[in-house]
Amino acid sequence: MLTDGIMRVEVTEDMIKVNPYRPGAGLMPTYLAGREEDVVNIEKMFEALTLNIPTQSVIFIGLHGVGKTVLLNQLEKIAEEKNVFCKHIEVEEKNDFLSKEPLAEKWIRPFSMGEDFIKGQPRFCLWMPDVESPDFDGLTYIIQRFDKVKNLRLASSKAATRKKAEIPWRFDEVRDFGDVYIAIPAVSSERRKYVPLGFVTNGMIPGDKLYFVSTDSLYIFGVLMSQFHNAWMRVVAGRLEMRYSYANTIVYNNFIWPGAVRHPDVPVEEAISTEVRKKVESCAQAVLDARNAHPDNSLADLYDPGKMPDDLRAAHDALDKAVEEAYGVNFNGDEEKIVAHLFKLYAEMTKE
Repeated sequence: MLTDGIMRVEVTEDMIKVNPYRPGAGLMPTYLAGREEDVVNIEKMFEALTLNIPTQSVIFIGLHGVGKTVLLNQLEKIAEEKNVFCKHIEVEEKNDFLSKEPLAEKWIRPFSMGEDFIKGQPRFCLWMPDVESPDFDGLTYIIQRFDKVKNLRLASSKAATRKKAEIPWRFDEVRDFGDVYIAIPAVSSERRKYVPLGFVTNGMIPGDKLYFVSTDSLYIFGVLMSQFHNAWMRVVAGRLEMRYSYANTIVYNNFIWPGAVRHPDVPVEEAISTEVRKKVESCAQAVLDARNAHPDNSLADLYDPGKMPDDLRAAHDALDKAVEEAYGVNFNGDEEKIVAHLFKLYAEMTKE
């Protein structure tokens, strides 16, 4: 319907009945049902925009959990495919929440899931991993939030989840990620040559679809960002639609590091010579410096194959060469040879 020149598309209860989707903060369902007409209409708008034809604004409205964010995420992908500029902006809750509950500031921490990390979208959470018996007297808005968590957990079919309703202020899983870690997004576009990893130093809590390696090692970061590691990932990782689906157990745990066959019982940084390690570290730092030279760009922007800055591309080329040297090979980026070499090393490492 049209109101003051704005087309409003209401996501109704009827749509929920035909959509096999369980609310999950924007997580993509296996099949996006009941949205075909909306997608077609927005695609027509994108086509018009590419021809510089003015279009109407669109607002998606509906109850919490009916699929607005999922639909917007799908439309964002379509926009990117059609080279229509797309910027994801979320309403900032943090300042509003603190204006009502200023005493909660000590518990607020940055939070990110995999897609947020790649796109540089700021999110926050209430983080109380060590609180045993909190005193929330007078903290009305905190109590309201935790009551919602409690009720959600009580409604679960899993006994373990219902048990955790007794501690609604604590995350379902509390993991020790340390003061510094390398964040690894679990899902990344198949168009990217490199899964965009990054160091986290601000205490950000890693959420769903964001793995972490607790280290500040430039060497480890360099090898993980290299073509060697990404070539391995492309072969052994799963897929979500066509996107890469990184798994710590399959991709990371089975990856053979340089020198690991000769020195299987030492830390990976000690399995190669100091000279080789320092060269990889220097190239890894150059990658970080190239990223920092473009502070307004998210990792999604920097690692878009069609938009990757020349200095970042050159830094990655140098890093790839340094990592090849760490493996004692010179494949000049030939991915088939890289993968064959890694499987040869894997066979050597796992033979009885």
